[in-house]
Amino acid sequence: MRKEQREPLHSYIIALLGIFALGFLLLVLFGTRVYLNTVAGQRGNDDRRALMTYLATAVHAYDEQGAILLGTGPEGDALILRDVTADGTYEHRIYLYQGNLVEEYTVAEEPLSPDTARQLGQTDAFFMKKEGESLFRVQTDQGSILLHLRSGEVG
Repeated sequence: MRKEQREPLHSYIIALLGIFALGFLLLVLFGTRVYLNTVAGQRGNDDRRALMTYLATAVHAYDEQGAILLGTGPEGDALILRDVTADGTYEHRIYLYQGNLVEEYTVAEEPLSPDTARQLGQTDAFFMKKEGESLFRVQTDQGSILLHLRSGEVG
């Protein structure tokens, strides 16, 4: 083959390899973006489920007659879970404070202390509504959950 005939062939092969390399790079970039969006969506779903599951678990752990009360917190509703022990009465309080759902465990007579409360998760809404004698709904930005108490009425 003469030199003049090889030069266009080499250029064609190099151009073809360049097109394949560019296609591969675009495919990797597109796949990375899809993967990152999927992971972010899963993380958001996990956060939403975790907060609602925590609330349901806390309520079911305190499910005794007169132990679950709906109260008032600094920015709206508060879920008060009363724990009567031989040492006295304590309360596990869950309420909204500065865009976060917070909890504290303290002596029942103590006032709320949101500055020292532990943050559970971010939400701008925390509402509770009695739906029946032993049913109540808890609603946050992440959704709502209907809770049934085996012990009876919500206080």
